[in-house]
Amino acid sequence: MFIQKKKSIDYRYLVFSVGIILAIINLLNLSQINLVVMGQVILIWLFLTCIFRIGKFWDLLNIRSENGKTNLSIISAHLFDTSTTFIAVDYYGYFEQYCTTWFNL
Repeated sequence: MFIQKKKSIDYRYLVFSVGIILAIINLLNLSQINLVVMGQVILIWLFLTCIFRIGKFWDLLNIRSENGKTNLSIISAHLFDTSTTFIAVDYYGYFEQYCTTWFNL
């Protein structure tokens, strides 16, 4: 918010730019990318996001409004996380790790 007031730059563009830079750095440091797994995750994510985009589930996802676009992007991010977890756990034998597991001890 400070930068937005001083430089008249919308804070969303700044957050997006920082996220893109960090994502590019991480992608460049990957030793190998399994394209089959990436394709599976993206297909599931696109399918689920299209269901929410096309379907008229409730007024919160109305694309014509600014809130609808924001809500769809949040739901889409959660669906992406869900699809990556589903593919990793069910098909490739990974397990979820939580940063708060020591609370359960």
